[in-house]
Amino acid sequence: MDINIYINDDKISINKPTVKKKYNPVVKSRSELFSHVDFRYTDIFKYNPLRWSNRTANILDTRGIKSYYDLASCTALQILKWKNAGRKTLTEVQCILEILGLQLREDI
Repeated sequence: MDINIYINDDKISINKPTVKKKYNPVVKSRSELFSHVDFRYTDIFKYNPLRWSNRTANILDTRGIKSYYDLASCTALQILKWKNAGRKTLTEVQCILEILGLQLREDI
């Protein structure tokens, strides 16, 4: 252990270096993070791990999609057919759903 000794005039001071605590973040799985969320009734505008882009938020609002359950029940093809929605909107929706452990309905 290192000790710093300072001598000033007639004073002698000894300082022990402070030990910095290492930050150990607690990593939780998706199921632990979102276990309290019921996606059938969760408002997509109030609960969002990331912020929707303005374009995507406007599209979802125009389409009347209010919950993640409504959003996950759409297919990729349906989203691409919406007015003002393109591949970037689709990618954003898929990424946010993936973070929440959800996915879009499969195309039939």
